[in-house]
Amino acid sequence: MPQLTFEAFQASRTECTDLGAAISDARWDDDPAPGKGYLYLGSLYIEEVREWWPDRARSEGRWYLMLENTERISDDLESLERDLYQFALSAGYEAPKPA
Repeated sequence: MPQLTFEAFQASRTECTDLGAAISDARWDDDPAPGKGYLYLGSLYIEEVREWWPDRARSEGRWYLMLENTERISDDLESLERDLYQFALSAGYEAPKPA
């Protein structure tokens, strides 16, 4: 299997309007609406900061990423994607199979 490149990782990005349903995670059950954002490789995600989030979080940026015990909020989606990509490599994710 070819090694996962950053470009292939970005190309796997799909918009998702219900992250909880897509990855079978109930973390969003108590939110006023489903979590939404981008899925990568079918199971990794970057969440969009929503209007009901605390003012402090919303002031930091549009995108939210949590990796292990580290949270980041930023308007720089590519920077967050690079962090998620590095995590994917370290966790052994592989390049998607060609369609």
